[in-house]
Amino acid sequence: LEAPSRARKALQNSIYGNNCPSAQINLSNSNCAVWTRSLLDAVIFILLRLFDAARWLLWLLLFARRLMGATIDAVAAALFRRYLSGVLVEANCVRMVRFIQDSIFSAESPATTDQEKILRMELAQRLTLEYFQEQLPNFIIKAIGQKKFRMGIQAVFRTLQYPRLNKQLSYVLLDVITRKLFPLENFLELQQ
Repeated sequence: LEAPSRARKALQNSIYGNNCPSAQINLSNSNCAVWTRSLLDAVIFILLRLFDAARWLLWLLLFARRLMGATIDAVAAALFRRYLSGVLVEANCVRMVRFIQDSIFSAESPATTDQEKILRMELAQRLTLEYFQEQLPNFIIKAIGQKKFRMGIQAVFRTLQYPRLNKQLSYVLLDVITRKLFPLENFLELQQ
């Protein structure tokens, strides 16, 4: 079966009835699968889609990926592991759990107004932009362009403001913290 007829058949299967009569299946990007575990692929995707980087920079990164992509991914994984092992010490984990607990179950804090939310968002966005401008080498910002860099950071910032994404990221963070505080070996010992 072709992809369109197979998808329609799945939606209109006699077992379930026509439980989705108004569904319109968008198959325009059906052959395009963009998923990777490579750092360079993710950087290229972000530079292409969010920062609208120059083609020569993307070609340079594609060449680097072909030449030494596995090495760059291995070094990045080692650096992330080292950084996370320093961040996820018990004291920080307990502090993060308390922050999550306060944000979810805090009843005594007054509701914030829309104006306060906007001001807090603008401050966080400005601080994020300043942080990246200080941390990234100047040649990267110049290669992308100052205006495109600022617009790309704003796009990333807006993307991370979606409530469902924030909720999911909080759950993932809480899961990582729980595993760090209560390793699986201890849990398995308690069950025996």
